[in-house]
Amino acid sequence: MPTNYSHYANALPLLDYYILAVLARRPLYAYALREQIQHDSVGAVLPARASLQNALKRLATWGLVTPDAAIGHQDSRRGAYYILTSAGNARLKREIAHLERAVCIGNRVLEQKSQRVAPNSS
Repeated sequence: MPTNYSHYANALPLLDYYILAVLARRPLYAYALREQIQHDSVGAVLPARASLQNALKRLATWGLVTPDAAIGHQDSRRGAYYILTSAGNARLKREIAHLERAVCIGNRVLEQKSQRVAPNSS
């Protein structure tokens, strides 16, 4: 069991996670990225355009994604395509591990809670 928990506190916002996960498949421009996030989340997440743009800027600043203007020039109406960097891929893997641990903890808590609630035996 790790003793340094400082990296757990830096979990990505859910939108950032979805962006990295979607871009792991292939580069996309912002509108297609937004649509794919909505599809992958089964409609639970539909980021506002400004939220998506802010998240993309933040992730680009951190070096996790990069806009590729060369691809985007194929259709100037769509703008730049965004590409997952190798640092972004590594961060996605860390985030998946973090989410898996969170789900395990949640399941364990619910299981313990259900075991404490004894059924009425009348």
